[in-house]
Amino acid sequence: MVLIGIPGLKDEYTDRAEELLSDWLADEAYMFKSPKAWREIIGGHERIESVKTWEMDCFSKAWADWLAADHPYARSDRQRFEKTIRPYTCFVGIYIKLKKAV
Repeated sequence: MVLIGIPGLKDEYTDRAEELLSDWLADEAYMFKSPKAWREIIGGHERIESVKTWEMDCFSKAWADWLAADHPYARSDRQRFEKTIRPYTCFVGIYIKLKKAV
């Protein structure tokens, strides 16, 4: 079994990720996917028995800690948090159960 936590999109903005997030993430915006998109991407492999994805509850706490930091990137993120980060992004939890080896 595999557990992953990754930054992602709250909803099905996957086709618009670059448009919504490019001001903040530049060329890396395309990597942000919704829980549903991650489930579809990962679930198609023949070695996968099941995939569950969800929006993780730790988003607000993790961002509060980060935005309180005295770091140049945190200061920059403060400017984008209300307009871009909070409305569109989340942390995606991914649980993958592999099929037993034969």
